[in-house]
Amino acid sequence: MLDVQLPRLDGLKLCRDLRAAGITVPILALSSAAMSEQVRRGDEAGFDADLTKPIAPAVLREAVRRFEMRVA
Repeated sequence: MLDVQLPRLDGLKLCRDLRAAGITVPILALSSAAMSEQVRRGDEAGFDADLTKPIAPAVLREAVRRFEMRVA
């Protein structure tokens, strides 16, 4: 899970850099805005899913479970 708004780093850029380096593990974007533009930018950066904060624990568990099944 990677917050889009990191204190000193752009989460979108970090995700793009990880993908460019060949990292293929699922990356969940955690953002404060559910705007379609932010979701589109996250998709372009290589995020596998976009979660909006505050996030309910049950929603987080379900997202992680879905990606655990993909990786296994």
